[in-house]
Amino acid sequence: MRGSGQALSTAPKNPGAAAEWAKEQEIQRAARTQPHVQRLAEVNALIKSNQAKNEISEIQSRLEFQSLIVQLFLQRRFNHTLIASRFYRSIFKDGDNKLRLGDRSKSLFARVADIPPTINSIDALASEAIRDVKESVEAVKFLLSKNELESASTRLGEAFIVGEHLPEIQQFPRDSRQRILVFTRNANQLLNALEVKDYTRAEQIILEMQKIAQDFDPSKPMTAVQTARNVSRMHLARARNAALTADSKTLENELRAATEIWPNNPELSSVSDQVFAQSDIQQQAMNDFDRLLQQKNHRQIFEDRIRFIAAASLYPEKQKQLGEVLEKMSMVEASIVKAQEIASRGDAAGAWESAESARKEFPDDNKLNQLRADLTTQASQFVQAINRAEELEKKDLPGSSLAWYLKARQIYPASTFAKAGIQRLGAKVLPDAK
Repeated sequence: MRGSGQALSTAPKNPGAAAEWAKEQEIQRAARTQPHVQRLAEVNALIKSNQAKNEISEIQSRLEFQSLIVQLFLQRRFNHTLIASRFYRSIFKDGDNKLRLGDRSKSLFARVADIPPTINSIDALASEAIRDVKESVEAVKFLLSKNELESASTRLGEAFIVGEHLPEIQQFPRDSRQRILVFTRNANQLLNALEVKDYTRAEQIILEMQKIAQDFDPSKPMTAVQTARNVSRMHLARARNAALTADSKTLENELRAATEIWPNNPELSSVSDQVFAQSDIQQQAMNDFDRLLQQKNHRQIFEDRIRFIAAASLYPEKQKQLGEVLEKMSMVEASIVKAQEIASRGDAAGAWESAESARKEFPDDNKLNQLRADLTTQASQFVQAINRAEELEKKDLPGSSLAWYLKARQIYPASTFAKAGIQRLGAKVLPDAK
């Protein structure tokens, strides 16, 4: 007030001079307050910036937390999912529980459950999964108490797929697991025995499974065993008649049919002994076998194996040689089937690698070599890179060879040849590298 009074007392009396003086006073006041106004603006801007950063940080935290929850759910760690989802809701209490997912994740949730992807929906799905696993485990224990192992193994498999990491699965009694394992192993062995037509072994497994599992239905596998036996015996009977009438063509066809139906038929050896009492047929077969064996024409021996099996029944040494050839050719056939299966999936390079691995072990088989040649044309760039790398490696040019192996792996990342070559040459080029 005193300052104002002093300013007013010094104000000029002349109106024009007074107006000029007032303007100067206003300019001085503005100059004095300017730093404070500027500082106030800076503080306000800093406050708004911090508010924006806090909002961005909260959004980022939400996204990271949601990603963790979804990851736990997809990993089937449902207890962790429940803890994380409920902790999320306790931290972010604004009610916004919608998940920010990509299109692929949204489509996945749409297939699993036709509900919007939210924290609450994941919580509900995890709780439902835990409840289903608990009920399945209880059902498995009940079925085991009734010796219904087939149903118990099915229910336990379903529960394991859903809740592999849940305590109900992890702490399932070891004795109960062992009982289910024995039944499942027998079931797999039964399928293998039926697949390779070992009906004697299949019948033994069926009887064993009947003893340990009350709910096992043996009618279908036992019918397959009995049918194969009867049909094989019919062909053997026709083979005996053909031998009596010297009908060599029918004899060969019936023996082939009987062997294909039941290769391990114990009656086949006795019938063969009777059939090949005619020394000329048997001797001719053995002569052909010796000739093909000397020529290393194992493929032809394999094609005529039925005739040679029957003819070699009286010659233990020939049986051993024939067994070695058939074992070798079975491995070749398995390699061919494997390569063809890989090629059918559109993986020509992988099929070539499989055929090439088999060819290195069995270089003389024409069918395998033909398959390899066909696959070589289908994966020509990859094959060229592998061949070039191997040539340079043989010439002791590790750097160039390694470059071609790397190029081969670039063409076909799953290549075992390229991986082995890179590891081998990498150790050679950089022996001290760890």
